[in-house]
Amino acid sequence: MDLIEKINRTAFLGSEFLTYLWFMSETSESHYRIDEESDPFDIFFDDRLTVGGAQVNAQENLFRGGHPTSSLEAHAALRLGKLATEARVRLVRGAQEWAFVFKAGDLSISALQVPAVLSKNDEDRFYERMYLVEELEKMLNHIYRNFLEAKLSDAWRTELLPEIRSWVGKAQAAAPTRNETSSNEAVSTQAFDVNEDVLGDRPPWESASDDGKE
Repeated sequence: MDLIEKINRTAFLGSEFLTYLWFMSETSESHYRIDEESDPFDIFFDDRLTVGGAQVNAQENLFRGGHPTSSLEAHAALRLGKLATEARVRLVRGAQEWAFVFKAGDLSISALQVPAVLSKNDEDRFYERMYLVEELEKMLNHIYRNFLEAKLSDAWRTELLPEIRSWVGKAQAAAPTRNETSSNEAVSTQAFDVNEDVLGDRPPWESASDDGKE
């Protein structure tokens, strides 16, 4: 298998990872910690979220303003089988805060804002910023490793998937009709046309062929 084929076969992991972080941010109060000596940190979703499908030219839904990850429209998009593909997030560690846009397709970040730099000398300020970028990379790598360990564990199907399915569907029963939806909210025209068969017995991003087979 060449490198391009390996990349294509695992491209779905970025969206699964971002959707998993979305799930964890709404259901878990635990902190992340790289090791026992490091300070704990948390990830929060901000005011911008994009969800889309795995199909080529699939429709994307962009939610902006407020708290889009907790909106009924965003959860309805998950019920349609869509995944988080891009989000503005904040990573907070003590008094330090990193803000950036995370793109699931290639696991890249953009529009990065690092914590305030304290050094006065230009050269020192440069190295301090590089240190803060490296710290962010360490924390993101730690979170991604946690996701992969969870996905490969026995508890993924027996414990986590039922919890994720429940989380995906929790807002559907309370979802408003189109006429009840506020006009200032960005709503997909198909967001409420939910077919129960879409979800089936697996979460939206869980491939039908992902049953532990090669």
